Amino acid sequence: MKRLFYAALLLVAAPLAAWAQPNLSNNPQAAPRFRSNGAENSGFGVKGGVNFNSIQGDGLSKMYSGSVDGLTQYHVGAYAQIGISNRLSVQPELLYTRKGFKATEMLPDGTSSSKATTRLSYLSVPVILAINVFDNVAIHLGPQVSYLLNVHDSSKKVDSEAYNYNSLDVGAVGGLEAKIEFLRIGARYDYSLTDLREGKDFQIANVTRKAEADIRNGSIQVYVGVGL
Repeated sequence: MKRLFYAALLLVAAPLAAWAQPNLSNNPQAAPRFRSNGAENSGFGVKGGVNFNSIQGDGLSKMYSGSVDGLTQYHVGAYAQIGISNRLSVQPELLYTRKGFKATEMLPDGTSSSKATTRLSYLSVPVILAINVFDNVAIHLGPQVSYLLNVHDSSKKVDSEAYNYNSLDVGAVGGLEAKIEFLRIGARYDYSLTDLREGKDFQIANVTRKAEADIRNGSIQVYVGVGL
């Protein structure tokens, strides 16, 4: 799955980046710019949007019974864009992002619990390479590191360490963004490369259960940004 994801990003990015070179304007007035400093491909701002979340992996069928449904949540944060040329820029971001799912956990005695909602809050730092394919349209590709802030199971907060949740999540993001004056409209896919939980035993009310590895977050993010 990881190899397929990387291959797909490369197949999309490589030909589009090559094709973009003769189609981009060298006119500074036509290049993407923001009101913050007037520099080509540079600026900063705020952004926010919707996360269409999912989880995936071979561990799902071992830990949960029936369907596992992703939750629709949100993300908010800020970005800074650093122009390298009129075609390339680097864009670090700082985001508060919510992920989660609804699932029925299989119990040690072979029965199932009631379907519960798990909400995950992360502080995420993607570092994006933006490749302009038109003057106002760019491909976004890059790594992302996220720190797990907290976990809520239904309405109560749980001890993420005791439940074997990994506090650090390393992943990759890729997508497209369009710019209209000081506005940004974009969509990207956020794919975790780190297992959601460590595959080992944990206890709830003196009952031993097992958290499965090979369960990872995935998220389609749709957002709007505003240059400041």
